[in-house]
Amino acid sequence: MENNVSPPTLARRLFEWYCNPAICEELAGDMEEAYHRRMAEEGKLKADLRYWLNVLMFFQPRFIRRGSAGHVMDMYGNYLKVALRSLTKQKGYAAINVASLLIGFAFCIMIWLYVQYELSFDGHFAEGRNIYRAWVKEDYGEGEQFFNTVTPIPLGPDLAATYPEVRAFTRFDMRSTVVKQGNRLLEGTMHFADEGFFDLFDTEVVSGEASVADLESIVLTESAAKKHFGSEGALGQYMTVQLGNRFEEFIVRGVVADQRATQSVQYDMLVNYEHFLDVVGPESRTNYFNIFSETYVLLQEGAWAADLEGRLPALVKRVLGEDYQPGSYVVGLQPLEDIHLNADIPAGIAPVSDAKYIYILSAVALLILLVACINFVTLAVGRSLSRVKEVGVRKSLGAMRGQIMSQFWAEALLTTFVALVAGIALAAILLPVFSELAGVKLSLELSVANILFILLLGGGTGLLAGSYPSLFLSRFHPAGIFHSGGGTGRNRELMRRLMVGFQFVLSILLILGTLTMQRQLAYLQNKHLGFEQEQLITVPQHMESKVFKDFEGYINEGLQRRNLLAEALASVSEVEVVGMSTHTFGQQGWTNIGWQDEKGVYEEITMNVVDSRFIDAYGIDIKAGRGFDEDNRAGLNYGVVVNEAFVKHFGIEDPAGAAMPRPFGDYTILGVARDFHYQSLHSPVMPALLVVSPMGLLKNITNLDFATNPNPKITLKLNTADLPATMDRIEKIWKETLRDQPFDYSFVDMTLASQYSQEKRLSRIMWLTTLLGIAISCMGLFGLVTLSLTKRTKEIGIRKVMGASSGQVMGMVYREFLLLIALSFGIAMPLAWFGMEHWLQEFAYRIGMDAGTYLLAGGIITAVASVTIFYHSWQAARNNPVYALRSE
Repeated sequence: MENNVSPPTLARRLFEWYCNPAICEELAGDMEEAYHRRMAEEGKLKADLRYWLNVLMFFQPRFIRRGSAGHVMDMYGNYLKVALRSLTKQKGYAAINVASLLIGFAFCIMIWLYVQYELSFDGHFAEGRNIYRAWVKEDYGEGEQFFNTVTPIPLGPDLAATYPEVRAFTRFDMRSTVVKQGNRLLEGTMHFADEGFFDLFDTEVVSGEASVADLESIVLTESAAKKHFGSEGALGQYMTVQLGNRFEEFIVRGVVADQRATQSVQYDMLVNYEHFLDVVGPESRTNYFNIFSETYVLLQEGAWAADLEGRLPALVKRVLGEDYQPGSYVVGLQPLEDIHLNADIPAGIAPVSDAKYIYILSAVALLILLVACINFVTLAVGRSLSRVKEVGVRKSLGAMRGQIMSQFWAEALLTTFVALVAGIALAAILLPVFSELAGVKLSLELSVANILFILLLGGGTGLLAGSYPSLFLSRFHPAGIFHSGGGTGRNRELMRRLMVGFQFVLSILLILGTLTMQRQLAYLQNKHLGFEQEQLITVPQHMESKVFKDFEGYINEGLQRRNLLAEALASVSEVEVVGMSTHTFGQQGWTNIGWQDEKGVYEEITMNVVDSRFIDAYGIDIKAGRGFDEDNRAGLNYGVVVNEAFVKHFGIEDPAGAAMPRPFGDYTILGVARDFHYQSLHSPVMPALLVVSPMGLLKNITNLDFATNPNPKITLKLNTADLPATMDRIEKIWKETLRDQPFDYSFVDMTLASQYSQEKRLSRIMWLTTLLGIAISCMGLFGLVTLSLTKRTKEIGIRKVMGASSGQVMGMVYREFLLLIALSFGIAMPLAWFGMEHWLQEFAYRIGMDAGTYLLAGGIITAVASVTIFYHSWQAARNNPVYALRSE
């Protein structure tokens, strides 16, 4: 039993490292004998301690190898020379290893840049770690939870006035607007912020000063300044901008640099927040139950957000008074750097990305690199027979195990270095294409983070890829190697099969994942949404911002413009319908109205204020009853069209002609539309209604939520084969008819498609990943088939002499690998099912994992592997058996 126990490995390696090679083996043998003797007499612990003591005692000048620095340099120089010889001697395998690794490196570098981009959001502000965005969560029982990152108007000032740790605050909001330049009207977006804005979000000032302290000032970005003033200097210039129902003149006090793409708070034109307050009613300025703008606070250095959050209920209790119920109204703080990737907190003005996609892409990049490393290891296993003999010769000539290990690692690191350099070059070449796929602008800069990542990537991969030959092949004893070839034949074969099988599993997972994503995207893009989306354009109207004061007048003004335009376009035969609505399809966040029914249950439905032509414009299918009739005044004033979800939710048995549920009994359900998807297919269809005259509904509700601006939008349904010419005619008529309105149109089908941009980007990257993964796997498979057939040359020759046909020889080769593919497929299938089912859960409407996808994935991997195997198996089957029998 004692002979199976070895001295402490670390101590032995230390001794082998420093001891003079001329006496090392002898001394090591003596120490090992002493170790086993002590083991028998005093036990393992004491034997280990004495062994360590001996190793340390031998650390003396007379035992240490001389000229260590020069020796080490010579040694590593020798390693490098031998590694170069080995690589040039086996050009085919070296090429496969380098090609596999360089593809893996290039992909990892590109994914690293993408992940770095996503993680860098809002990290560049000087006070970034002390900036927080406020959120409000209201909970009044089941079905009455409201969680928002747009907050009450008085929240910011109250926080600053109550808590000394709040150093500064700013409210931030935006509205579409029009800039007047002579006779030209330019579309634009106005942003509103308090004067403390630049205390939080520092920016580079190009000219003037970054300040919105006075009401006449406006701050422009460089792009906005160039857009509105061209090459002329914008500083000190006047510009006329529509705010509410009037045009106001501002003076440009400052021009700042364009914001970084990795910044959540974006703006082009910024003015004082007081201008935003002009468009809301006086009550909203103090009401904590009306939410409008984002609120950001800057905390004092060293202040803890968690401590402040713990004291916020006192403020809420004070401002709500009798309306306060503990836990029903909560105000919280979200770190600025958390905004971009935290999908658990509702999005505010800036869109929120999903951190899950970063994890998926990072995992996929590591998988690709792992496949490349496996190639390296499997080829090393395949070549292990010749390398084992090489190890035997080296050990017979006095090489220590540490030296053998260093030699193998030197080869791996050399291969890795060559592949890393080529991978960096490939990444630089492919980066524009990858940026297009990812939808963001990436660049490979010479930054400290990038250099460290590349060094870690190359070093870690080299050590990992060289671990098998270093740790496994170097451990054999010379006598055993020459007697039985290392006694590792079965182990080598098992190892090789495991590695190849693992590669197949990863490749099949990638193929199944990509195919499933493609099918889901195709489903999303082709699913009938309950309305037509082709040849539809929408144009928003820039309205007097009196939506909160006079909603009815707001709608009527939009209708008047629609009528003017419809009359002017009557001569354009390509325009079939001119409709109007407060929300269009593809625009997220339709208006929600809420109320409490007679049982005290809170109800909420979605509402879109439309005109009588909206249903025809979008081709909405009326399943029962009818739509709006322009000649039926009563129907226009007191009629609604509801969707199927509405009927189901309220349990209305015969809805067409029925009265609306209380408290809207004055209204009649004119018709039931087949469920139309007014939100993306991530969300289920909720109860919704279309109404022409909403004021009778609004007087009975307790909650009105405009998630997006309900400014009236005009929809044009076209029927044309010459779209550019038609659009030119429409634009000309538009400008003649609605001179105060810019013609800023968008196509409905393109807007709808943009709802799935994240999934599209991920799918495109997954396609690229799958192709790379298959390419790397095939390279490894090609090398392994070559090695396998080389070893079996004599066996194939004997089989052919005994009468085996070429087909039988090829079948023998194919059988081995196809069996491995079948086994890999069996392992990959449940893993893929679990992963893709989890991903599909995010969609309210989704495909199922069908057998066709699995069969297609199996067919792809089998076909690709078969093509890879064919060349070598065909050559082996056709070779003259005489040459095969002479080969050994």
